[in-house]
Amino acid sequence: PNLSVGCFHLHRYSDTLNPIEERRIRRNGPPVEGRAWGDGEPYGEGADYIRPCRVLERKKVKSADNGTDEYLYTALLDADESESDEEITDRLVFDVPRHGMKFIDSPYQSDQHLKAAFRHEIGLPKQVWPESWNSKS
Repeated sequence: PNLSVGCFHLHRYSDTLNPIEERRIRRNGPPVEGRAWGDGEPYGEGADYIRPCRVLERKKVKSADNGTDEYLYTALLDADESESDEEITDRLVFDVPRHGMKFIDSPYQSDQHLKAAFRHEIGLPKQVWPESWNSKS
């Protein structure tokens, strides 16, 4: 697939900001440990980190602001180089709102990787540069 889902997240979690919780994400499944999404800094569009993720669950809730329906997601962030697959507590995030995710290009799938992408050397006349830059000494 050309697109993946990316989740905004904290680079390092804090047990005071995001304590580990235990929840059941499948109706008859065992409880699993993860961390709850916290709206505002450093989450959402302003967050510095986005990581590919897989949505495991979607649930409909009433918005606290205006009472309309909205969806919250449970997502599993893909492991980075510093984590092993066994360390999923910090990668399982509950109650991620839609604005906490965005579609991202899958690796090597953006337009710049097309075989027919326009690539051409941009030439400038030597007169544009100072004379000392044009010498090869």
